[in-house]
Amino acid sequence: MMLKKMLGAAAMALCAVAAQAAPQEYEWTYTGFADLDNWWWKPDVTVSGRFVADDRNANGTYDLSEVTSFDYDGFDMSTCGGARECDLKKFSYDPAGALSFDFYASESFEMSGGANWHITTGQSWGRAVTYPTDSYFKIYLWDPRTTLSITPVPEPQTWLMLGVGLLALGARARSKAR
Repeated sequence: MMLKKMLGAAAMALCAVAAQAAPQEYEWTYTGFADLDNWWWKPDVTVSGRFVADDRNANGTYDLSEVTSFDYDGFDMSTCGGARECDLKKFSYDPAGALSFDFYASESFEMSGGANWHITTGQSWGRAVTYPTDSYFKIYLWDPRTTLSITPVPEPQTWLMLGVGLLALGARARSKAR
């Protein structure tokens, strides 16, 4: 009986170590901005994205060198190249604090113009689209009322650990019922 407990504890510890060692994915959303056109507060305007980072130096925070994937406004860094250019110039995230980054992307439309996206947290974000006969741009500014929502996306190891724990609880309850 003692051997079963020790093996169960070892299995759970291995799952926990595997979950901690994996890169972590996060989804982020900033809500509420001032419109540059008229300086009106727009509480329902949001900008969102995702990133994956690996805390390689195990200091509990993520910096630019630890980011393995970044997506802003549907523009994924992994699709950059050729007519799509992008640059994540700075990045830092402390799970106990703030998310800060500077991202720029552009895309050329063959013979019809192009588009640019930018976001500098704490300052502004927006997009501009240029056509041969027209152009459009929209820029929003950060405001003291702008809020950040950021949530970790569970990794498969986390679900595995949850499943093992639930199975262990079920087995324990069944053995007590006998």
